[in-house]
Amino acid sequence: MTRESKVDIPKHKNAQWQKFLSNIQMSFDKSDKAFRTHLSRIYKSRSLPFYKLSKGTKIVSKQEGITNELFQYYSEQLKVPAVNYCNEHEGQINRKYKELVNRLSALNDNIEKTSTAEITCIIKILKPKKSTGFDSVSNVIIKKLPPTYIECRYPDDWKIAKIITRNKLKSSILKCEKICPISLLATHSKLVEKLLLLRIRHWAATNRLVTPEQSGFRPKCLLPTPVLSIYQEAKNNMVANILTLALYVCKLEAMGMSFNLLKMTNSWLKDKKAYVEYGEITLKIISYKYRTAAG
Repeated sequence: MTRESKVDIPKHKNAQWQKFLSNIQMSFDKSDKAFRTHLSRIYKSRSLPFYKLSKGTKIVSKQEGITNELFQYYSEQLKVPAVNYCNEHEGQINRKYKELVNRLSALNDNIEKTSTAEITCIIKILKPKKSTGFDSVSNVIIKKLPPTYIECRYPDDWKIAKIITRNKLKSSILKCEKICPISLLATHSKLVEKLLLLRIRHWAATNRLVTPEQSGFRPKCLLPTPVLSIYQEAKNNMVANILTLALYVCKLEAMGMSFNLLKMTNSWLKDKKAYVEYGEITLKIISYKYRTAAG
């Protein structure tokens, strides 16, 4: 069997399966949990496809109608939250943010350049995955790039995320808010995020901001164990009517982060874009700030 045949056979099987599911959906109007549960057992994908959306009392079944509903829903979700100026804390946060942005804009210092050695080090620790992202680039391709080809440039196109929708409820008719969105980044942009993570992690460790209990930020630190520990401690203190201290650190400037690193972080976070893909239809690009779908 040739290599092309090995690729074409799974594609044909998947196309036939999708056609079968589409026919079932067209003739199956009522929600049957038992049927969907059985279907999920034989369907190899992690989530079942969906072909209908619930909007109030109406059911949207046409692909064009579903894509329009998804676009409107995620456009609303990715809008910048309105600031309540009557709330003293929200007003103060907004003023501080504007002051910081103005200071960063007036900063003449250039962002620390990325060296070839720094990027090469990150590429070496990438897992050799052969599966490609939506940009048709895999980790294996990046690992095979000669170091001299890496120019350390990060164009705005790498800030675009692709949002795919997943059916996690095993139901034939869904609402937009019940769909699980997953945002996919271009494979190259993961290098940028890894680079930024390493620099911020080095800054936090150097300034002793990371406690031994910190998780989800350092390598080889499992998240479930400390979360359960915090939950149990809070529960015990509530039973004993004892105050529990909780500290949320989100103001990087107040913690002493250098303006150079702040400028790089702000540059990466701003002007984000995303688009939703449903079936063979790609929706218009949505611009947003500092927010994205789960993923």
